[in-house]
Amino acid sequence: MTEPRINPTDAQARVLKALHNHTVAITEMLSETTDYAEPAPHAWLVTYHHHAIARADLATAATAGGVPQAWIDHVQTLGERGTTWTPKSPLPNPGATDWDQILTDLTTDVARIQEWEALDAAYHRLEHPTGDTASAGLRTGLEAVRMRTAGVANLLGLTTDLSVELWGDVSDWARYAAAKLDAVPAEQIIHRWHAAAATDTRAYAGQATALASDAGIPVDAAAAIPPTRDLRAAIHTELSNIHAQFVSAGSSISSAVEAAITPPGSGSTEMVFSASQGVDQPWMNCPDHAEAVPVFSSSDGASW
Repeated sequence: MTEPRINPTDAQARVLKALHNHTVAITEMLSETTDYAEPAPHAWLVTYHHHAIARADLATAATAGGVPQAWIDHVQTLGERGTTWTPKSPLPNPGATDWDQILTDLTTDVARIQEWEALDAAYHRLEHPTGDTASAGLRTGLEAVRMRTAGVANLLGLTTDLSVELWGDVSDWARYAAAKLDAVPAEQIIHRWHAAAATDTRAYAGQATALASDAGIPVDAAAAIPPTRDLRAAIHTELSNIHAQFVSAGSSISSAVEAAITPPGSGSTEMVFSASQGVDQPWMNCPDHAEAVPVFSSSDGASW
């Protein structure tokens, strides 16, 4: 008995066609190198690099978005042979899809978006409490993660209802985000913000660009991802009653910043702690934190 043919979705077909096109271009370019008596010209290298990187980024995003590996391999093999492939062309049996892994990886990126949005909001409050313009360092990486996550969600075809089942609505996202900063001292907020801002997100940016430019997959928005403005407003509300635990050697934010960015071993190791219920209240007004727990740190910002 013949198994029913499984066809790709429109989004999957666009990704597969783009992968095929890049492979055809790479194969043709490699065949040209036999005509060069000297090393390939710079223009050739630039074009080849473009196709190779774009294909790699697109293949990675395709896998994350549930496109079967058998289909990815098939269209690339046809491209290497110079054989035409169209969305109406037959595809091999896709085999089983590891949805647990796909959704686990996507959930990890969603959690990163939540944490980084909360970190950014808290950091801006600490460093620029008067509303002055602050560094956009983290938001650059955050945008790359958000766009790639949106593109993968759109490739998967996730709807708003499905995303709510997975991660809740925008208010749930905000609560989860704020909870990640529950009882976190000011120095650690600053440390974590700088660490997040230093995270290399170029792979996310490259995959988002490939999905949008080569396959026409939207990355600016997705039904599964709350709009950035709505999420930030919801996080602002969740953080509105949160107070930073200033446990640095100084009493001002400048002291906390200095303690946070001072390299280990370059400053004093005087131990300071706080267990007062005044300024140093936990970040979340939660019954579980009715009694302040001492938070220890050295003046160089290292936690204990």
